[in-house]
Amino acid sequence: MGETPLKPEDRNVIELDVRPMLTAKIEPFSAIMKKVYSLHPNDLFVLHAPFKPTQLFNVLSRKGFKHEAERVGKWHWKVTFWRERPGVASHSPAAATDVTRYGRSTPRTHFLDNRGLEPPQPMIRTLRKLEKIGDGETLVIHNDRRPLFLYPELDELGYSHETEEAPEGGYRITIRKN
Repeated sequence: MGETPLKPEDRNVIELDVRPMLTAKIEPFSAIMKKVYSLHPNDLFVLHAPFKPTQLFNVLSRKGFKHEAERVGKWHWKVTFWRERPGVASHSPAAATDVTRYGRSTPRTHFLDNRGLEPPQPMIRTLRKLEKIGDGETLVIHNDRRPLFLYPELDELGYSHETEEAPEGGYRITIRKN
């Protein structure tokens, strides 16, 4: 017997409005992905943005999401995302690595300081370093800016990642090779 598909009204709706963030010149990508990773399998994610976020469509489609975009006003797009196959959760970047399955008691963490470099050097250095680390290992990079073009690459390559503002300035990005 097949599953009965959920109707939109039977799903939990999670909304995020990034327009105030963008007005304040705050990059919303990490806030968006934090919401995405917190979604339950059958949740609907509704994003409000001042433009049609076409790059986000590609990132989330690789994670099994479909979308529907609607222009609500001159500077207001409402985009609804849902999983193509409800019941399949996306991988959380905050999920702990089970290092025992890799045959060592502690995971190895690598560090890379990309501060002071102009784009695209931080991204190139990071991707080269990631080619050299093993499964279950972690790379922590320190950048002057959020690596907006790196995030979709990491997602496509299957890396989980978390970004935080560093107290000394810039951003610290923790990348895990699954």
